[in-house]
Amino acid sequence: MKDFDLAYDWIDMASLIGGAGFLTVLIYSVILL
Repeated sequence: MKDFDLAYDWIDMASLIGGAGFLTVLIYSVILL
């Protein structure tokens, strides 16, 4: 589940940046997929 942990880390980083950061993570996820 390393991929899941990595994604979770990205979410934590986004939370520190702000709500907008979370949207950025979702966008990046769509691009990567």
